[in-house]
Amino acid sequence: MEYLTTDKEGIKILIEVLKEKGIRQVVLSPGSRNAPLLVAFAREKQIRHFVVLDERSAAFMALGMAQQSGVPVALVCTSGTAPLNYAPAIAEAYYQRLPLIVITADRPVEWIDQDDSQTIRQQAVFRNIVKASYQLPAELFHADEHWYANRLVNDALNTALKGRQGPVHLNIPLRESLYGLRDYPEREVRTIECIDPAPSLSVGVMQRLVDIFDHCPKVMILAGFHRPDFRLREALHRLAGYPNVVVLTETLANVTSERYIGTIDRVLATVKEAEREEYSPELLITFGGPLISRHVKAYLRKFRPRWHWSIDRTEHPADTMQVLTTQIQLEAEGFFPQLVAVAKGRASDYALRWKEKKESAAVRHEEFAGRVEWS
Repeated sequence: MEYLTTDKEGIKILIEVLKEKGIRQVVLSPGSRNAPLLVAFAREKQIRHFVVLDERSAAFMALGMAQQSGVPVALVCTSGTAPLNYAPAIAEAYYQRLPLIVITADRPVEWIDQDDSQTIRQQAVFRNIVKASYQLPAELFHADEHWYANRLVNDALNTALKGRQGPVHLNIPLRESLYGLRDYPEREVRTIECIDPAPSLSVGVMQRLVDIFDHCPKVMILAGFHRPDFRLREALHRLAGYPNVVVLTETLANVTSERYIGTIDRVLATVKEAEREEYSPELLITFGGPLISRHVKAYLRKFRPRWHWSIDRTEHPADTMQVLTTQIQLEAEGFFPQLVAVAKGRASDYALRWKEKKESAAVRHEEFAGRVEWS
């Protein structure tokens, strides 16, 4: 069986691998240099396409789609300054750990810096806000070039999804003619599978961590930006019931429970300077992305915990509080259920004291809100 699509072999390979890897949504912005990409995606029945004229808006639409669906979304624009409009949304995707597949059409390399219209230095233009950058060959003549293009696309998609997820950039130089079509026979597509390591710790390592957790009278779990997850929510809810554990969450952490402190700055403001060391944790466990509250960061930098565990699969862990002792390379939804299954906690009034501060802060807030003028 044959079907008609762009005559650019590299784009055909790109779409074949995207399809096999489960990409089902793409946001397209019209242009001229990206015409072969537009033609190919429009003719591909298994990938739903959305047309958004403005590239900045298109990128944020793709960001929201990836955020809501939890699966990668592709994004396509033309050459020149058009890709630069993607930058704000790509930066958000990088720090929110969302797998955008950013595909930009480009002029052939020999035309860079030759004053040709809509031609800038596009290769690796997002280098600081993507996990990796790739440049596909402009044309494919040899079997090795077909193999190379297939390998690059496979690597890009695997990189976006493995470890700490995030955006990747595929730049594609395209020569004219841009509107050629051809029939392709049905063929087998090679995909390279990437199998993550087991999402749990060995019994010995977990027991060593649990020994610290159960021995420690003051444990603080601090949640930064994270996608919603039922397993994580259930595990944290149980841990927040331990007498030696307080769970502080930001709104963007997407975990809620009456047991948590979800108004960090408000509650922290009720802790007097003389009490602050008493309320500081001995063991701090953090997960998720960047924290918004600068007050809690300043507090933990001054009153330093003895241990700080970062639950994060990134290759370069953030030492935000300047006291990192252990990086645990697991997703939070893998670590906390395993921890709560074996940890017992210990007798302590730590959680109770934080609960009292939470209640005191709520009363003060309501009193203030009741007398403040409209503003």
